[in-house]
Amino acid sequence: MRISQSIERMEQRIAKQLILAAALCASLLLGASFAKAQTATPTTVTIFSNLGPSSTDLFFTGESTVALNGGCILGAVHPSPNCEGEHARETWLAMPFTPKQNSHATELHAAVGVFNGTNQFLLALFNDNNGTPGTALATVTVTDAPPQNTCCKLATASLGTPGIALTAGKRYWVVAKTDDVNAPDFSGIWAFSNNGKVAVGGPQNGQPVFFTEENAGGFAFAVKGTIP
Repeated sequence: MRISQSIERMEQRIAKQLILAAALCASLLLGASFAKAQTATPTTVTIFSNLGPSSTDLFFTGESTVALNGGCILGAVHPSPNCEGEHARETWLAMPFTPKQNSHATELHAAVGVFNGTNQFLLALFNDNNGTPGTALATVTVTDAPPQNTCCKLATASLGTPGIALTAGKRYWVVAKTDDVNAPDFSGIWAFSNNGKVAVGGPQNGQPVFFTEENAGGFAFAVKGTIP
């Protein structure tokens, strides 16, 4: 009898120890899973884009009757009088976008190519001030813009992590501006988006004749980041 009671008590102690070990193991696994979830890298998504449909057709590179194949970005002492006239002044360009969800911008991409001068300009994210660019939220120096009118490398600016917080339904601006300290002679072209078309034409021999142009979407760019 005593032997059987001793065995029974030993089995009970072992069972309790097994239960405690199982509980501890489950707790450790749960904690590890939570820590992994907390430190997982957020997925990068496209917050806004007017780029073309494929990696080989991202923006407009053809001829345009509007102005070259995009708009001119000109430094304070630019050497490119044929970009927009002999007396063209320093020129920055900007494009608006409105995020559909609360998000964080971590990357700016713009179809800016160098036309002449030092290959260095500034790509920035601005807030809005009554329909125009307001205050810079982030500014990044870009030094590797491709030659203008070549597809399909984009000028890219990394905004770091967690990035710049964006509010859904609020307008922001991507701005391409010159660096008048380090590259005042920069001349560049921000290519038109090919994600849209306009038609230009008129009557010829009594019939309407039109030519389509892939520049209706403004200047080509994208903003990427994380949600939220």
